[in-house]
Amino acid sequence: MSIRRSTLRFAGSVLASSTMATTLALGLISSAAHAQWSSNPAVNTTVAAAANDQASTITRARSDGGIWVSYFDSSSGASAKPTVQRLTACGQTVFPSPGIVAGPSRTSGTIFSYDMRVDADGNCIIAFDNNGIFLQKILADGSTPWGANGVLMPGTANLLGPKLAIAGDGTIVVAASQNVTGASAVNQILFQRFNPDGTIPPGGAWSFVETTRNQTISDMLPSGPGGDVIALWVRAEGTNPNTSRRGLKIQKYSSTNAGLWNGGVPLDVFTTTGVAPTRGMTPAYFPAMQPDPAGGAIIAWYENGTDRLAYLQHYSSAGVPRFPTGGLPLSTVPAATESRLSASVAYDPPSESYVIAYQRSIPNQTQFGLAAQRVNFDPMTLTGTLAWGGGAGVDIIPISATSFQSSFIDVRRTLSGDAVISWIQFQGASSPHQIQSTRLDSTGTPVWTPTILVASSNATTKGRMSAAQPANREAVVCVWQDGASAFDALAQFIDFDGTLGTCPADFNCSADLEVADIFSFLNAWFASDPAANFDGGPLDVNDIFAFLNAWFNGC
Repeated sequence: MSIRRSTLRFAGSVLASSTMATTLALGLISSAAHAQWSSNPAVNTTVAAAANDQASTITRARSDGGIWVSYFDSSSGASAKPTVQRLTACGQTVFPSPGIVAGPSRTSGTIFSYDMRVDADGNCIIAFDNNGIFLQKILADGSTPWGANGVLMPGTANLLGPKLAIAGDGTIVVAASQNVTGASAVNQILFQRFNPDGTIPPGGAWSFVETTRNQTISDMLPSGPGGDVIALWVRAEGTNPNTSRRGLKIQKYSSTNAGLWNGGVPLDVFTTTGVAPTRGMTPAYFPAMQPDPAGGAIIAWYENGTDRLAYLQHYSSAGVPRFPTGGLPLSTVPAATESRLSASVAYDPPSESYVIAYQRSIPNQTQFGLAAQRVNFDPMTLTGTLAWGGGAGVDIIPISATSFQSSFIDVRRTLSGDAVISWIQFQGASSPHQIQSTRLDSTGTPVWTPTILVASSNATTKGRMSAAQPANREAVVCVWQDGASAFDALAQFIDFDGTLGTCPADFNCSADLEVADIFSFLNAWFASDPAANFDGGPLDVNDIFAFLNAWFNGC
C-alpha cells in the first residue's frame, strides 16, 4: 500500500517487553481510532445496514480524511427518510445504525433526485424534496441545529430534484426544477440563497424561466472565494423531457444573484437538433461538473443522437470555453461501429490534461465494453488533442459477447498524473454486479497487476455508486447500495497502489507511518481493544511485536 513515511522514527531495536510498552503508553491521549476499512472484496465496509432499503447513496469527503454518506432509509417501514452517516478516516461509522435522520419520511415513495455537500467546517448539508425543497445541516456530532426537519425553501411545493453548492463565502445556493405542462405551463429553475446559519437573506431568490421548454437542474459548483456559483441544467426542446431532445445550458451567478457570463444570458453547452446528424441527450441523464482550481467548470457528457459520441468542455471562471462549441468529441470511431455512453472526467492541472472514461457498445447495445481517452490541452495553440488509441481511445474492457454494461463510472487523477477509474460492472445482462477499478498511466497502459481490481466481489445487485477522494490520500472511497431483496449501503477504500483498505500499521489512519501510530496501537492494546489483535491469535505481547514489525517494514 502506498503511504507517506514520516521522518520521525525510533532509533534502535523494537520494544523488548510489555514493561517497556507500558512505559511508552503512560500519559498518552486515549484514542479509539484504528484502521477499519476492509481489505477483503467479499466483505466490504458497512455504512448502513437495517431492514428494508438504505439506498441512493451520495458520498463527499471531509478535510479530516473522513467522509459523509447520505442515503434514503426505509427501515422504519414508512416512506424513505433522508439519512446520513459519517465515517472516520479509519472507516469507522460515527453514528448508530442506520444513521442520523435529516428530515421526515417523504410523502412520495419515489426518490427523484437530491444532493449533499460538506461545508468548510466539515458539516453535512443536504437538500431533498418532500412536497417542498428542504435544506438540512448535520454537525460532525450528529446534531441538527436547524431543527428536525431543516429549513424550507420558499415557494417550492411543486419543485423536485434539488442541487446545491456551498459558495466560497459560506452561503448555500439551492436550485430546483418546476416543470408544469398545459395551459398554465411553468418551466423554470428556481434558485434560493441561504445564509450559513440557514436563514434566508433579503433578495436571495431568483429564477430562469422558459415556459415552452422543460428544464431540470443538473449540477452546481462554487466558483472562487466569494459568493459566485456555477449552475448546469438540462434543457429540453419541449415541455415533455421524455419525448423531447435534451441539451445543456450553463451560467455563473454572482453573490448578488446576477448572471455573469454572456451578458447574463446562459451559455449553450450542447444544443439539440432534429436535422441530420441529430443531437440530443437521453432522458433521465444529468451530467455532473468537476471544478478546476481557478473557479472554472469541466463537463463530460454523451448524446444519443446520430453520432452517439461522448464530449468534453471546460469553461474558465470568466465563461470562456476551451473547446469547440458543442464540446470536443472524444473518439474518432464512427457511430456505425460503436456508441459511447456514461462519460466521466477528471482533470490534472499540472499537465493540463483530462482523462475521460466511458462505456462503449455496438450500435444495437447488445454488447458492451469500457474505454478511456486522454485529452492534452496546449495553452499555446488553445487546442485539445486526443492522445490515446490514435483518437479511438483505449480499451479497459473490450466489447465482446461476454462483456456486459459498466455504470456509475468515476475517474480520479493521481499525484503523478495517472488515472484511477472505478465503476459498477454487470456480470450478466441485469445482475449480479461487481465494483471494479483500474489505473492507467499517461500512455493509457494499465499499471496494476492484474489490470482490473475487484473491489466488491459479492454476487449481489449493486447500484447508485458514488465516490470521494479522502483528503490527503492517494485513494478513492466508493459507496453504493448493495443487496438482493433489500439494499444496504456498503463502501470500499481503494488505494491508488491497487490494494484494498488502509495500511494496518497506519493505526491512526493519518496516511503517515509515524510514532503516533505506535502510541495509538498501544492504547488499544492496553484497553484490550480487539483491533489490537494484530497477529490473529490471543491478544498478548506477540501482537506488539507483530505490529512493530509491520510498522518498521512499511505495512
